[in-house]
Amino acid sequence: MAFRKFSTLSANGGDMVLGGAVNSTPMATIIANSGVVRVGDAVVFDSSGFIARATNASGQCPVGIVVTVATADGVAVTADSGTTDTWTVASDNQTVAQRYAAIEASPFTIWSAAVVGTIGTTNASGRPGAWINLNGTAAADAGRLAETAATRTATTQGQFLVLGTDPTDSTRLLVKLSSSLLDGAVQI
Repeated sequence: MAFRKFSTLSANGGDMVLGGAVNSTPMATIIANSGVVRVGDAVVFDSSGFIARATNASGQCPVGIVVTVATADGVAVTADSGTTDTWTVASDNQTVAQRYAAIEASPFTIWSAAVVGTIGTTNASGRPGAWINLNGTAAADAGRLAETAATRTATTQGQFLVLGTDPTDSTRLLVKLSSSLLDGAVQI
């Protein structure tokens, strides 16, 4: 149910993948102690500056979407047993292993996102120009959008901007990051 890359609005591909351990350029994206991340999760920096799954909590502005996890040396990490796309890090990850999330943070990337609710019910949520937030406050909701949160009021701008319904799957929306911590104009 996580976010899937659909396309880009950029002529040159538009990828902007961030990631690294301590002293990384442009920034460290170390996963918070005991954190769980999955490919396609929207993530934020927590109050201590480490990566955590995003929720619809007030003020949470996603940094981007997880594409993989690596060691402090940049080597890919094997996913949790029984999965191909989920990683759980140790309780001392921030200071010992320092596994980090590689994050797609481009404002030009178009994502196909799972939706909780019926698309089009609230404020024409399936039409371009609606803003929408992640569903719920549980970390498991980091890859799903709340249809009931759709708005067309600029003063209540959401975490993602709707570009339309996914033409390959009518149960998903095409969205892009509405505001990013990277653009310096966070208004969520």
